Amino acid sequence: MEIRELRRESGAPGNEFTALLEDASAHSFRFSNKELQETARYPEPPWFANTMIIGGVVVAIGSSGTTLQVSRLGASATL
Repeated sequence: MEIRELRRESGAPGNEFTALLEDASAHSFRFSNKELQETARYPEPPWFANTMIIGGVVVAIGSSGTTLQVSRLGASATL
């Protein structure tokens, strides 16, 4: 496993992080009880790898890579 970057999800507990790998996949981990546990594997980086939560706002990199996508946290509604 060749790791190219470590990221901590915005809003995630302090003991969880995701490793982005050289093959473009990702693995999530949790550190607890003096032990590192793998909690998930992703064939590509998960949505939260390029997302930040700042207050009640979610900021993500847009699909083109040249824009930001900004959303507010709140209750879902059917329109």
